Amino acid sequence: MRGIITILTLAVLSACSSPVWPPERGGGMAERTPAARHAVFSKVTDSRRDRLFDRLMVLETALEAMIADGADRKARAEVNLAQKKTVRIRREIAGHLFGEAEKDLIALKERLNRIRNRIYPFNDRDEPRDL
Repeated sequence: MRGIITILTLAVLSACSSPVWPPERGGGMAERTPAARHAVFSKVTDSRRDRLFDRLMVLETALEAMIADGADRKARAEVNLAQKKTVRIRREIAGHLFGEAEKDLIALKERLNRIRNRIYPFNDRDEPRDL
């Protein structure tokens, strides 16, 4: 009996000790498949999610444009943190954590402004650029 329990325990827990990990930023099923729309949530929730997602898309487009202009060479750490923040915001929107997503969108916008001011320096007459 003890042997059967040991074998069953090892079989069940074998996935916990698996050496196979997804690649860095490879994500799991949440990033590979689009979130399903649930009929439980109201249209207000859907419109709020769509609004947050639209704001995220604008900021992601700005980040991609800055990377194309060389931001990943001039502000590598800031760009890396901004990319991680976009993944986090996507997960929060998919999980209906709209308040957290709004806070992180504000933080992402501030980070993108710092990146923009670093790669497009301004002189004394100019004002810092804002997204």
